[in-house]
Amino acid sequence: MKTVCASGLMGILYLICCSMAMAADSPLQQMIQLEGTLSCTAADATYGSAETIVNGSGIDEDGFHPFEHWDGENAGSGMWVTCAGGGGSAANNPAGLECSTWLKITFDKTYPLGVMWVWNHNQWRPSLDETNRGLKNVQIHYTTDGQTWTKLGDYVFPRMTGAEWVAHNYEVDFGGVLASAVLITADKTDGNYGSSYYGMSELMFGIEGTTYDPYSKHPSEASVEAQNITVTASSMWPGLDPVNTVNGKPLEMNYRQTSGWWHASGTTELSAAEPNETPVGAAWLRYDFDKLYTLGQMWLWNHNQPGLTGRGLKKVSIDYYDGTHWNRLMNGTDDHFILNQASGTAMIEHTDAIDFDGVTAASVVITADPNGGMWGDPVSGPYYGMTEVLFGIANTVWTAPGEPEIVLPTEDAIHDTRITAMASSEYESYNAAQNTVNGSGLDWKTLLHDNNGNAWTMWHADGNTNLSSAHPNTVIGYEWIRFNFDKSYPLGTMWVWNQNQANNSNRGLKKVYIEYTTDGRNWSRLMDGTNDYFIFDQASGENHIQYTTTVNFAGVDANSVVITADATDGHWGGAPYVGLSEVRFGIYGTTYRGHPVPVEGDLDDDFDVDGDDVRGLYGDWLDDNTVSAEKNLVVDDFEIYNPVTDPNLSTQWTLSENTDINNAITLLNNPADARAGGQAMRWTWQEIKDSTFAYLVCDANNIDLNDYDQFSLWMYRHDSKHQQFVIEPLDEQKQPLAIYWFSLFPDSVDQPVGQWAQIVVNLSEINTPVPIKYIQFRATTDFTTDPGTIDIDDIAFYKRPECLMPRSTDINKDCRVNLNDFVIIATHWLEGTVY
Repeated sequence: MKTVCASGLMGILYLICCSMAMAADSPLQQMIQLEGTLSCTAADATYGSAETIVNGSGIDEDGFHPFEHWDGENAGSGMWVTCAGGGGSAANNPAGLECSTWLKITFDKTYPLGVMWVWNHNQWRPSLDETNRGLKNVQIHYTTDGQTWTKLGDYVFPRMTGAEWVAHNYEVDFGGVLASAVLITADKTDGNYGSSYYGMSELMFGIEGTTYDPYSKHPSEASVEAQNITVTASSMWPGLDPVNTVNGKPLEMNYRQTSGWWHASGTTELSAAEPNETPVGAAWLRYDFDKLYTLGQMWLWNHNQPGLTGRGLKKVSIDYYDGTHWNRLMNGTDDHFILNQASGTAMIEHTDAIDFDGVTAASVVITADPNGGMWGDPVSGPYYGMTEVLFGIANTVWTAPGEPEIVLPTEDAIHDTRITAMASSEYESYNAAQNTVNGSGLDWKTLLHDNNGNAWTMWHADGNTNLSSAHPNTVIGYEWIRFNFDKSYPLGTMWVWNQNQANNSNRGLKKVYIEYTTDGRNWSRLMDGTNDYFIFDQASGENHIQYTTTVNFAGVDANSVVITADATDGHWGGAPYVGLSEVRFGIYGTTYRGHPVPVEGDLDDDFDVDGDDVRGLYGDWLDDNTVSAEKNLVVDDFEIYNPVTDPNLSTQWTLSENTDINNAITLLNNPADARAGGQAMRWTWQEIKDSTFAYLVCDANNIDLNDYDQFSLWMYRHDSKHQQFVIEPLDEQKQPLAIYWFSLFPDSVDQPVGQWAQIVVNLSEINTPVPIKYIQFRATTDFTTDPGTIDIDDIAFYKRPECLMPRSTDINKDCRVNLNDFVIIATHWLEGTVY
């Protein structure tokens, strides 16, 4: 199993705990600690606020990519992004410089600065490369008094690649100058790589003359492991279990996040953890160990809920059980301790260190005093909480873990696109059986699986208690999952990642029967020695786990495999639910070459683009398979409107008359504002009453959808707050003919903010009666009274060419095998499929 390594981050202080972080990418200098002291121009509050540059968001925390950045899963929220235009000017720049945008980083004191590491803006998605937001030509200034700025120099920050995990791509050496703040100013005309937005992923500032120490904030002692501690509490707010106070890993203990704490329920009743032995208090936490330990320092992270740190414990008694008697831990001559209040900032160091001085204990109880037991007012808010507790073991030394060992298979595997999974039941569509083979939740490079809390990257059954079987000739069981291959394969080793849902890994399969077939009718039972069943190991529930069980098929041929949970012992105690994270079927007699990914132009389906594919193309060269030519119908390209006589486009467009919303459309007649041609339409609205849609209707003039395959329009979103943008067809009475054609939600990848993007609706996939009279658009701005603006252009219907007989060699699907298809092969020529 993987040992998770994590960096502890407080602002920009990166103290990576893993020994592998001491490799070449590790800094040589200690880093300055920042606590939200960064300002900038025009940050886009929806996505990337300024502090994301220095708070470690996006920086790797598991040790696999030390000091590397990636934010591809978080829509850029781990980076700084400006609003369009950047917002910078000489008037608002701290040094009075003309600019497009600027960043000011203020330290808590004056430091001799060493090397600054720069991660330029690195947001990239398959449909949209936004690395052009990265800063380009910049000036860097520094100050010691906040008033007088000294120029360090002019620099050109390189553009990022958009790769998943990237090291810093630029360094600036301050050479030991003293500074209490640094100012980065982007050039007014060439300040980035072409976008109307500006951005940055991360900055780190080294301290001249220091040496990097990744373990400086870790405890000096080893600690009692979380799995060896049973935690109980006086009460518990739903979901905020007291076990949260010990489930942080010791190697992450230099800082703790703002979430994952214990929170009491708010009762005002006094109680004791051990009646007649420990004191009666307003709240208490009890820690029972698996054996006696000689305790050293106990580190405490008090309750760190933002805005509610007053719920943290204050005056407390600490008692311990030595195996025979309960004893009070003394604080000098006092029999109580005053714990420090947490700061409520994003990541905090431990707030208290209490020395047990080598006493032997099997249990420890922390009791909040009835008077003064919390930092807030117990009358108005009788809620008590704690973030984390770490019990050091006296006379031990804490050591950093080594690099986690990643075990890779020896066999190639059946490609996930060649497997169809089905199951006895599925909890919901997000928990589909296909998740077990499609790589969801699995890092294909390391073959480590996540612990998604909703099991959305796994198969999760729906709690069905009826026994069933996948086939009349397979065993009847509690639940089953079946894997159908595209053909028969000689099976080697099957890797199993059992259900790894955080806090629910007991829903994983336990006693199972494995059966296989080559004809779909006659099934054989796979044996485990003399047993006709297998026991799947329970997953840990931790993030990034390796496979939990291996099953050797020893080369048997199969085109389908069924795994059936035993009727009485089919899971690890998570009744009535069972599940499975991932299954990988090795092919007997093959050698592992990574995860083959289909490449466009791979005509013979061998996962490589090579001469065999070119020879396949020659066989159909210049074949024209077209049945019907392409047919287009322009609904509105906004070129016919006169800006003087029809500025509101009333000849074809109608706005809703809803009194709860202000609605307007205007003609844009500046070619710079149009997607193509000289004109476009702008739609603006503002809700007077929230939870209201704005409606806009276009007269489509009875279009027969049988004549067209696609509907298309171009849209320019001016902000990211559109909770919904919906397109739906209407009949003569303006009643919807379908649920909708298209629905856009926030953080859209396909419809980004600040640029034109095309919406394409495949009409063949939607059951829409014909003809249609109107097309209706609905929009809302996050169901608030904030204003909204979008531009629309080039609305049209398209008829794609139809092919008499589709050919695999027609790569671009235009019914013609020609140079356009050869170009695709040439583009991917000799592309490998091995990592």
